[in-house]
Amino acid sequence: MNHCLPFFRHQEIMGVSGLTKLIRKEKLMKVNQKLLEDDHLTKTKIIIDGTSLLYSLYFDKYKDLDKSHGGDYSGFKDVLCQFFDILKECEVECHVILDGCPDPDKQNALKSRREASKTAKDASPLSKGSTLPPLCKDVFIQFLQEKHIQFTQCFEEADKTIAYFANEEACPVLSSDSDFFIFDLHAGFLPLDDFQWKEGDGRIPAKRYRIAKFCTHFRLDPALMPVFASIAGNDYSKLEENTNTFVTQYPESKMELYPINRLCAILLFLRDLVITQLSDPEKKKKALKEALMFVGETEEASFLRSIEKYTIQLPELPELPDWVCTKIQRGQLTSYVRNIEIYEQEKLQLKDLDKAHVNLRLRVLKKALDGESLNLENIPEHLQLPLCVTSYWWRYDQKQTSPANINCLHALLLGFLYDPQNAGAFNDMVKPIKADGKSSEVDKSMARGFSQWQVCMRQSLHLNQLLCCPLTEPAYLHRLYCGPLVHQLVYTPEKIQGLRDSLSEEQKTIFERQRALCEEQPATPPTEPAASGDLELKNVLSRKRQKKCKNTKNDNAKQTKTTLHKPKDLRK
Repeated sequence: MNHCLPFFRHQEIMGVSGLTKLIRKEKLMKVNQKLLEDDHLTKTKIIIDGTSLLYSLYFDKYKDLDKSHGGDYSGFKDVLCQFFDILKECEVECHVILDGCPDPDKQNALKSRREASKTAKDASPLSKGSTLPPLCKDVFIQFLQEKHIQFTQCFEEADKTIAYFANEEACPVLSSDSDFFIFDLHAGFLPLDDFQWKEGDGRIPAKRYRIAKFCTHFRLDPALMPVFASIAGNDYSKLEENTNTFVTQYPESKMELYPINRLCAILLFLRDLVITQLSDPEKKKKALKEALMFVGETEEASFLRSIEKYTIQLPELPELPDWVCTKIQRGQLTSYVRNIEIYEQEKLQLKDLDKAHVNLRLRVLKKALDGESLNLENIPEHLQLPLCVTSYWWRYDQKQTSPANINCLHALLLGFLYDPQNAGAFNDMVKPIKADGKSSEVDKSMARGFSQWQVCMRQSLHLNQLLCCPLTEPAYLHRLYCGPLVHQLVYTPEKIQGLRDSLSEEQKTIFERQRALCEEQPATPPTEPAASGDLELKNVLSRKRQKKCKNTKNDNAKQTKTTLHKPKDLRK
């Protein structure tokens, strides 16, 4: 992804470092059977790690989705349609589970390792994943809702919830996270890299991993798999060795490069422990203690927390009103909501927000966007929120040292009107312009401006959800921004004029109304966005107290197709 695009979601390496390579090199382990079994899926059900699927589909090497101009959401939706249509054709039901708020322990561990890697002479970067455009998850959720696909957004990181539902429903897990090699999944684990959905012809070729086979191959007690992950190195802990202690003690493990050698040596170490007469918790405790003593380590708290992450159970529910929990689970509200108080003449508390009058909620939203004077009466409902955001963004941008030119605004507004499903002169003209834009160069300043618009859009979308949608949520979120299109239009003003001339009378009226509202300059300049790219809502969310999900990760709750578990019933 182009380095000049800020505020994009980034995916770190997930799971146990090197474990996927180890499992794929089973020949080096001198085993007689493959650890990944051939499978063909049909007439079955799977649990999908939604976050893994997001990255896998957007960065599919066979799909030409934009990676440089801020995203191509309509193209992304097309890929989503293809994927889930093939699942349907093969009669593969699915339950998609999405991450919630990041786990603080995981964030701290990854941050420490990133900092350490900067000082290590030959260290390779820990985060070599890819970045997603800001609105990808929201587009994904809207797609799942539109297609009535069962999904759950979690309050915390989704791993435990995925494993729980997989065992409850006797389904395999589809993911790219190697942590699922560690969880005791009764129906196994399907690595996304081996899920050949594009080759589905009534059945989808795949590979299935079972923890029992792994433990049999390495003669390891299954109870020690979480201990293996915690000392080998996962998202939460890693047992550091300055002298390659494990490999030195077990020279027979030297078959490959160091990371795999080390994993093999740790497996041999755990295999040799005498723990047969102990309960599973006692086995874990003793194995961890022996491993720490072996390398001269004394601190065990982080490893105990890491081991606990593989306990299959639903996380505790956050202390939030029922209406908030339900909306989060349904994907109708971001999971980053904890304890917010909103002030607007009188104090509005989160627990009562859903009962507040719509006019008051709308006033709060428009004040946050410095849009109290905007007259939205003649703007289509589905474009009112994007227009408020665009007006706010444009007025703020014009205060900058190098403001965007008027073509940037007009390109965005024209993009709002593009519908690839409809025929007409305007849509016919847009398609080749978008195609040409994919290969166009990226202007850093322009890219930053459009990226900031997207972040403003995402934050405003979530604030609107928190306020129980005083403005209609955009029905076609995937059509609001197309990077290749807007970047190409900015450089070719004659094409902007050509598109304006091709608009139908109705489209022309909508465009001119939006343009006029955005270009009007209010007496008071808009509030400056926060440095992080999030909207600074200090005029409205003053004295806000927002705990960003203490131990909370959120992902989208169960959507449709099956009865939604109410918060109080989710753990039953």
